[in-house]
Amino acid sequence: MTKTHKNEHAKHTMTAEERKVIVASSLGTIVEWYDFYIYGTLASILAKQFFSSVDLQCARLAHWYLVAQVIYSADATPSL
Repeated sequence: MTKTHKNEHAKHTMTAEERKVIVASSLGTIVEWYDFYIYGTLASILAKQFFSSVDLQCARLAHWYLVAQVIYSADATPSL
């Protein structure tokens, strides 16, 4: 017969470093979602401003394409 052991993880208290990691990752996630919200909100506004000659759906696609090209070119640029 095997002995039953108490759950060793039940009384585990978080260390200061673990709290710091949780707070830092939570703040990073909040900032990233806020950035995503701002981009999503501004995408339709900027699409209307810069691509006003086409309908709104094409303007949004053009804006997303433009942003993708800027990000791609920034990644392709060698750092000094």
